[in-house]
Amino acid sequence: MLFNFSLHKMTKEEWALVTGIVGAAAWIVPIFAALKSWLRRPVVTVIPSWGAQIGFTELGPVLNIKVALTANHDVLIDSVQLCLTHESGARFLFRWHEVVEVKGHLIFPGAQSQPLFQEAEAIAMKILSTDIKDVELRNRLSTHTETFRKFARRWAIERHRLMNAGRYDPEHYYHTETVQGLISFLRSQMIWRSGRYTLKFEIGTRTPAKLAAPVLELILSNDDIVLLQENSDNVEIFLKNATYNGIFNYVPTPTTWHWLDPEVRKVG
Repeated sequence: MLFNFSLHKMTKEEWALVTGIVGAAAWIVPIFAALKSWLRRPVVTVIPSWGAQIGFTELGPVLNIKVALTANHDVLIDSVQLCLTHESGARFLFRWHEVVEVKGHLIFPGAQSQPLFQEAEAIAMKILSTDIKDVELRNRLSTHTETFRKFARRWAIERHRLMNAGRYDPEHYYHTETVQGLISFLRSQMIWRSGRYTLKFEIGTRTPAKLAAPVLELILSNDDIVLLQENSDNVEIFLKNATYNGIFNYVPTPTTWHWLDPEVRKVG
């Protein structure tokens, strides 16, 4: 026999061997359970569109992309981030802000069907194992939103205070530190540069899950940046219009926000 121990005659070495075997056996069940749990983790698969949408507005840098989302088990997504890295090494993190989802189609006799879209604030999204989500992720620069809100709130509070006091002069207010500081901040958020970018998806789920998503690449040209720079110049026009909003006989200056639709391709 492999083991023929007598409990009364076992040596220290034999006791150590038995204790080791018993201890190792005790770990088998939790290790097996952990392995089983890991293997059963949902796998969220991201299938991106061939193109993205890039812009720059009063909301800061914008990066939108359409994707199809599937999962082999039901899963609740509570965050989506896009990590964008320029060839220079500059890194930017975009967070989902809105989700536009295809909810169905309108069918007209003798004509092509028209998709029905639902636009919602990005809070959470549930994917069923029997489902496929066809969505557009609208994303903003994560470092922009909080600071922008502080500036915008200060702008609105001061404007409201002056109007209530009957001392609001839009031309004077436009040149105050409050408004000019907001303009300077917004213009500083023009992060786009010509060159090559890589794009990686990061998805957070309520319970542990794995992610299957390609690494993408997009390229912006010098002409693209010139076009987006015009958007940066529009910031002043936008705030001028906002400052004069509600003033009798003021005619707002039209603004045109340019958008880019660069092609994206898989690189990993």
